[in-house]
Amino acid sequence: MIEQMKEDKQLIIDGNPRTLIEAQMLDGAFKFYNRVKPIIIFMNISREWSIDKLSKRGRADDKTVKDINKRLDWFDRDVMPAVEFYHNNPDYIFLDINGERTIEEIHEDIISKIK
Repeated sequence: MIEQMKEDKQLIIDGNPRTLIEAQMLDGAFKFYNRVKPIIIFMNISREWSIDKLSKRGRADDKTVKDINKRLDWFDRDVMPAVEFYHNNPDYIFLDINGERTIEEIHEDIISKIK
């Protein structure tokens, strides 16, 4: 399928990669398929904002701040190295987007930066 993608078509990958190894594997795929300067959009939010939003959504795995902090610790330990891989890699366009705003503001910010 990806072999049939035309150069003017975009691929959106949401929520992945989640580890440095996955980021490196995806990097190899981008290079293999000659995808030049992929855009990485990082929705940057504070730990405090995350705790507030996760506490309010009412999911079973978000019942206590302790549970939420455990997940956020995992994010810091396992996901952030993948984020840093893209942030520090000149083969990518890395957009650090303030995610603590309205959907409309975030959308406008992203669109203005990818044009």
